[in-house]
Amino acid sequence: MTAATSRADHALARSLHRRLARCGGFTLDRHTHRPLTAGVSVSADPSAAWHGPWATWDHDLVARWVHRHRARRRRDDLHLGGWLDHHRGEVWLDLVRVFPEHERGTALEVGLRHQQRAVFDIGAATVWYLTALGAAG
Repeated sequence: MTAATSRADHALARSLHRRLARCGGFTLDRHTHRPLTAGVSVSADPSAAWHGPWATWDHDLVARWVHRHRARRRRDDLHLGGWLDHHRGEVWLDLVRVFPEHERGTALEVGLRHQQRAVFDIGAATVWYLTALGAAG
């Protein structure tokens, strides 16, 4: 643990690792860190994402990433999103905005604007791939 990170940051990093191993992905409420059950999750700031190899997951690096974005998550109403790409052996952690289901179109537009590969419909447990939408639009 470094001076900049807290026990809570490290506990959250370990929890994220367990969730990824168990479920392959998540969108967690910014206050409770419990899984959200509805909405469409899309990256709020691709430049703030953390990406690394699953095989060498580093709790300290992830705890620093969590710590660095803690205030922003609260201030900007952003949640934690993550997914494990089993085929590539890569992990992505992201600050995400969750749009209500009736604003799915807006969520897709934001995802396209941020050049995301996909957005996630939490309630339907469905990935919406944006590459085809971008080519058509």
